Amino acid sequence: MGCATIAARGQPKVETGWDQRVNVYAENSGGLRTWGGSGNMDKFLKQLGDELGIPIVNEVSGDGQKIFSWEKHFDANFTHMDKRRNELTDDVLRNVAVQAGISFEREKEPTQVWFVTEEP
Repeated sequence: MGCATIAARGQPKVETGWDQRVNVYAENSGGLRTWGGSGNMDKFLKQLGDELGIPIVNEVSGDGQKIFSWEKHFDANFTHMDKRRNELTDDVLRNVAVQAGISFEREKEPTQVWFVTEEP
């Protein structure tokens, strides 16, 4: 069984200064910010995937442990995208790619699906 995923690839070019952040947004970089964070590329891509509602597979090269910061804007959350979800998701990924120096590609990855049930 497979599900839609996004692969992140390339050599990241993120800055580590306190005033250097990756802005995660679809159309409005000056819009309402809903959260920020800092961590390595794994943590960033996990949170980005959660916001977009699509798992992101980390295939970036280089120093994946480099710590950097990011801010997420209201329009980057999939629950606010409605009928424009595919278009706005692509906008978010394009904006992040320009800032972070990585690329994103939609893929079908084999994914295990687990079901938790209670015994009667």
